[in-house]
Amino acid sequence: MNEGKQQEGMALVAVMFVVIVVLGAVALTTLRGHSASTFAEMTINNLKAREVCKAGIDLGVYELWGKYVEEQGGTPGNLTSYLEYLDGVVASSDDPNTSPTPLITQPRELNGGEGRVLALTVTRADDVSGTTLTISATGESDLTEQSATQQTRVAGVRFRGFEFCVLANNINCILCHATFHAQDLEENMDASLYGSYDRIKVGSLESLLVRKGTNAFSANSAVAGTVYTRGSVRNENFQEYSADGLATSSFTGYEMDSATGQLAQDGSGNMISTPFVNGENDPEGYLLPYANLYMNYPTDDTFMTDGELPLSFPAPFPDLNGDRTVNDDEFEPVMDTAYQNASISGGIVYGVPEGATYDGVALPSGSSSNGAAASLASGNYDGNVILVGTEANPIEIDGAVAIDGDLVIAGTVKGWGQINVRNNVYIVGDVTYQNDTSEPFGTAPDGTENGLAVAAGGSIMMGDYLTRRAKDKLYSYDIWSDCFVDVRQTHKTVNASAWPWQQVYKDVGYFDDDVVDPGGSATSSEGYMEHNMSFTASELSQFNFIEHELAAADAGYVPRYYQLRDSAPIYEYTGQDNESTGHALVYNNPYVEALSSSDLARGAIHSLNPADNWLTEDQLRQIWYNDEMSRPDSGRPFEFHGLLYSNNAIFCITRSKTTHNSNTRGQLIVRGGIVTADLGVLVPGWDPNAMSRDGFQMYYDRRVANMLRVEDPLEVEFTRHAFRWELPDTG
Repeated sequence: MNEGKQQEGMALVAVMFVVIVVLGAVALTTLRGHSASTFAEMTINNLKAREVCKAGIDLGVYELWGKYVEEQGGTPGNLTSYLEYLDGVVASSDDPNTSPTPLITQPRELNGGEGRVLALTVTRADDVSGTTLTISATGESDLTEQSATQQTRVAGVRFRGFEFCVLANNINCILCHATFHAQDLEENMDASLYGSYDRIKVGSLESLLVRKGTNAFSANSAVAGTVYTRGSVRNENFQEYSADGLATSSFTGYEMDSATGQLAQDGSGNMISTPFVNGENDPEGYLLPYANLYMNYPTDDTFMTDGELPLSFPAPFPDLNGDRTVNDDEFEPVMDTAYQNASISGGIVYGVPEGATYDGVALPSGSSSNGAAASLASGNYDGNVILVGTEANPIEIDGAVAIDGDLVIAGTVKGWGQINVRNNVYIVGDVTYQNDTSEPFGTAPDGTENGLAVAAGGSIMMGDYLTRRAKDKLYSYDIWSDCFVDVRQTHKTVNASAWPWQQVYKDVGYFDDDVVDPGGSATSSEGYMEHNMSFTASELSQFNFIEHELAAADAGYVPRYYQLRDSAPIYEYTGQDNESTGHALVYNNPYVEALSSSDLARGAIHSLNPADNWLTEDQLRQIWYNDEMSRPDSGRPFEFHGLLYSNNAIFCITRSKTTHNSNTRGQLIVRGGIVTADLGVLVPGWDPNAMSRDGFQMYYDRRVANMLRVEDPLEVEFTRHAFRWELPDTG
């Protein structure tokens, strides 16, 4: 009996245990269901709050951008007009602790009453080319809050021209004896990578001149990629080229994959030469990509199916008033941005304040004692600067420094950065990276990555731009006399007789009288080469003619006219020289005309000489001569590493060994990129009488595509950047 009761008791305990387990399971299931329901509800509320928050951000975008576009009639204006609009909404501040400006004063219901925007604020930070607006919003839905921040930027349309190896309005003399290759392909030694390198790009926005024929003055150039043109493609007699005509010239391309644009290479790594073939259209009328030639490339970006080709060259520092001149208020933000955000900490730094002059007869051997080095170590200098680097003491750059004056530069560079120069730049010797040849190009021996960009508000002159043309047009006769300037002799006399019975002697030493271009014809016939132009003056006359034509066609256009120096007349070349060279050779050519004061009244005048002659042309010539004499008899090409940019002119000039006795041997090597409105290149190569001579060797360093950010303030655009959700405050 007791045993039975004991068994019954044990059974009851077991039953109770099962009941408890079952009840626990039921309770747990109920609890989980409730939790799941609560979690789902919280998730939905959070998603609703996020949507309300994002709607708040969009409301902020409308207040800051959408209303402005509406006021402009649906089309954004320029940066000045936008900043004027923005001043009525939010003030700019450089202080990071400034309180945000509210865009709403009370909560606003959004999304059909599903939630409210509790707070909407903005902070504004203007810089040299636009403004950065940071919008913050807090949204609420069913007592659930969510906050987010959206960074936006309103600035001029970004210039995409640095994706080109060479880009200019007009390209002519550059295509005599030039090669345009990719730096990474050139240095590759890994056979497994053959055929994997992308093409490069060369573009001309207005005209391309290619010499025809089979003599030494014909084009003997090649581009490892694609050539883009707008406007005319002509020969030296100004006759228009067709695509078929260009295909039969000695201007050639290389084979590349029509699906990827990668350059073909044979088993030895050599590229395969091929004629240029103009791009074709697909059935819908769009250009097929990856051709090696596009003549008359579209101006509508919808039809730029092979990539963007810019329409113009914006100023490197925003030209807010459109006068094509870098004004004080336009360069001041560049100086302010550079201060303590960039530095030049190595090399020789010699500063010449505004109003002072340089008294040296050569490049300085040490830094100046006026604080220029310390100033540039903090990012900027107010005045003119001479920079000289050596392998042992390179110019060390970090970030975007600013120089409110001219720059003279030569020597070795180390570090990554850009030099923003308000006026002109004079490259008076090789400018090369401190490079470890066992590493990829641009790598210093200590592993530092090297990259230099030079942006000029004026023009950039590489080499001697002042010496007159090689040959003397003897008085009034159409006979060329072999009368060349010897760049390695200070003084030299030659017999320049046109006929055996006529004895005429000329002084052709580098420092002899009348070798320098006077900027116009001499007043008497006794001077040496009294009417001859320099190559530079010839090019300027063509550029001025183009600007004059644009101004005549558009009353609102502001032309920019060049002069060789402040005291020189401003010429334009209006016709074809009777020597059929495609450009003016002498000042007394009837087609070379001085522009009138009324022509010049509405234009900007840009002079190539150093500002206020702080450095004289005689001093420049002595510096050029010293550089020439430093080059060995075995020859050393002029060389530059980096990116050059100007919305004015860039001149690159070397002289040959055969005619001028130069140990540059008429060669120029650039490893980087050249982008400019007007480009003048005179690089004759080793032997002017040889078809195979290699004059201008251009190797595109793809890294330069992102070195400079240039924006055109005449066309403003809105972009969204970083977006982030703010974490809730947990106390």
